[in-house]
Amino acid sequence: MPAGWLTWLRAHREGVLLGTIAVAGLVALALAFAGNAPNWAPWRWESKPDRALPERVAAPPEKPMLPPPGEDGGLSPLSPQMLGEAGRFRRVITVEPPYEMVDSRRFYSGEQLIVLTGITAPPMDAVCENPDKTLSPCGIFARATLYAIIRGEKLTCQSQGTAPELSPPSGALVGACRMRGKDVATELVRIGFAKPLGFAPRAMLEAESEARAEIRGLWRNDWKMVARNR
Repeated sequence: MPAGWLTWLRAHREGVLLGTIAVAGLVALALAFAGNAPNWAPWRWESKPDRALPERVAAPPEKPMLPPPGEDGGLSPLSPQMLGEAGRFRRVITVEPPYEMVDSRRFYSGEQLIVLTGITAPPMDAVCENPDKTLSPCGIFARATLYAIIRGEKLTCQSQGTAPELSPPSGALVGACRMRGKDVATELVRIGFAKPLGFAPRAMLEAESEARAEIRGLWRNDWKMVARNR
């Protein structure tokens, strides 16, 4: 080896030693990841006699494992299996005329009682004061308006929410009904004989604004109910 190299090595021996160690470490690490590290490598799991190889966990199935039909197996209502079954907790029915009206939110199709939710409307016995101070049976008018909307229509109704103020009997469908793509409750709001209740959808809020602007239905007396018939 030339004298110049020897002189350089003596002057930089510490740096050369550290560099050699670093390169050796990188090579050993690469071999370990490739599965070819020697048994003496400190990161080899099986080289530690007091350690056992970790248990391999099988990949999850592509589809959730559901219990046999009719056996929920104690699954939580919020479990992915239960939430994954569309419509499991929502009853959907189709009803056809003739309809028997109860009031502005309730009607029968045969033996099936339908209760509309998401709106407030005058009860059957409500009396309203007109701008000229005369009185009108606005509850009866509201019921007649709902009948005019649905009387010849085939409806698809879906249960959603509750109506404790009306105490619907067991078996009643409490929810929303649609006809030809339109929501029945929204149309009643649009004509001015119902108002949105709670967190209403945008379409219903727009229908209320339209009825108010056009002074339709009960907006003519600003929904002033003064009494209830007895």
